[in-house]
Amino acid sequence: MTTWIIGAAFLAVTGKAAAQEVLYEAKMDKSQVPDAILKDIERNYPQYAITDYIAQPIDPEEGREILNQEINSGADYGTYKITLKGEGRKLRSEMELEYDRDGQLLNTTEHIRNFAPPEAIRLSIARTYPGWTLEKDAFDMVHYGDGLEKEHYRLTLAKNGKQIKVYTDIEGNLLNNDSNS
Repeated sequence: MTTWIIGAAFLAVTGKAAAQEVLYEAKMDKSQVPDAILKDIERNYPQYAITDYIAQPIDPEEGREILNQEINSGADYGTYKITLKGEGRKLRSEMELEYDRDGQLLNTTEHIRNFAPPEAIRLSIARTYPGWTLEKDAFDMVHYGDGLEKEHYRLTLAKNGKQIKVYTDIEGNLLNNDSNS
């Protein structure tokens, strides 16, 4: 009897987890994406190749996002996330674009790896982490539909066989406080 109860509880939990995955995000093919979104990408991002189409049942409303819990497989999704790869900022990069169902661009996120960080960041890291060397770097730029921008850099530093991750803004201000230095 106990085994049956444990088995039923396991099935209920795993079934709920699988249902949540489908509820919050769905892979799509090009034919399922609204034409307004495809035309915007064609016009504004011709140097990129589309690698992924994902729809989310999230509706942006007055500066916040609301989950549409009544969505089913045939319903219209509220938000579409498109992943692109290509040449951006003169470097190989990956970009994520988020649109509403009407084709309005909500935000973009650009990811770039293996580049030379700006001088302000290099100087800040040298002052804060003397003797550490740069192993890996990545840059993330987020543009929001209302014109706001957010840039941050992810750096992996190494010293004596240890590695730490450091996050900074464009001016070199540390966004995390890693005490392993």
